[in-house]
Amino acid sequence: MAADTLRFFRMAKNYKQDYVASRLNMEQSSYSDLENGKTKVSLQHAEKLAELYDVNKEVFIDDAKTVINHNMGENLKSIHYLEQYHEANKEIFAPILNKLEQIMEQANEERRLLMEERGRVFSLLEKMLDHRK
Repeated sequence: MAADTLRFFRMAKNYKQDYVASRLNMEQSSYSDLENGKTKVSLQHAEKLAELYDVNKEVFIDDAKTVINHNMGENLKSIHYLEQYHEANKEIFAPILNKLEQIMEQANEERRLLMEERGRVFSLLEKMLDHRK
């Protein structure tokens, strides 16, 4: 899931993989591995990504239950639970889902209007055909 999230944010900002990789102090090929799900996002990279995209770091953490960070060999553990991950996703995706719902409502209204127009056109065509007889 983190892989899709990485790609989503990068594309939303119109960033190239090279740019994001440089912000994470890694090679583009290593970033590509993150985005393709071949490797997992570390807590350190999640923090940098959160800063880059101005979101919570939990958005980029792949493990749904916990994430344990062994930072600088100090064995410092940071545990983030599933609820936090879901809350972070709500914060990010709620506006997107709301916009999609608005677009769908508009599309449905346009479809309804087009169907009405279609009915009127067919009615006119039938009258024209009847009048020719």
